[in-house]
Formats: sequence, structure tokens, C-alpha cells
Amino acid sequence: GHKEWEGTKDDIFTSTNERLNNFIFASDLLRKVKDVEVQGMEG
Repeated sequence: GHKEWEGTKDDIFTSTNERLNNFIFASDLLRKVKDVEVQGMEG
């Protein structure tokens, strides 16, 4: 196999890796959590 992504637990929210996002944020709830986290990071 190969490493698809590398980063910290904080980097996961801003990752642009589509496969990672589809896997980690598969449910509507987790997608909403990601959106809230990204908004908090932006300001």
C-alpha cells in the first residue's frame, strides 16, 4: 500500500484530500462538525 495522507489531528479539518474527506467525514454530522471547525479557524 501507499500513504494517502499525512498530517496532524488539526490538519485533518483543512485537508483537500478527497479520499480522506470522504472517509473521515462520511456522515452528515461529521461534515457539519468539519464546517464548524473550519469556520472557527477562519475567524
